[in-house]
Amino acid sequence: MADELKERILNICSELGEDIDSADCKKLRQHVASCQDSSAFVDSVKKTISLYKAYGPNIDHDTSSRLLGKLGLD
Repeated sequence: MADELKERILNICSELGEDIDSADCKKLRQHVASCQDSSAFVDSVKKTISLYKAYGPNIDHDTSSRLLGKLGLD
């Protein structure tokens, strides 16, 4: 579980342009590890992305943009 959480945080930090060992990413890691709501959110986003990749729906750019917007990934 710890490796999986570290991988998730690494992905988040990477998207934010931060190094996994930066102070901001360490704070984020600590927060997600101690906050059930944040951990559940990270799990939900990961599952959504996995399903999206697995099924590879053929959707138009507008629909894809709205989905990413709803997930806060735009």
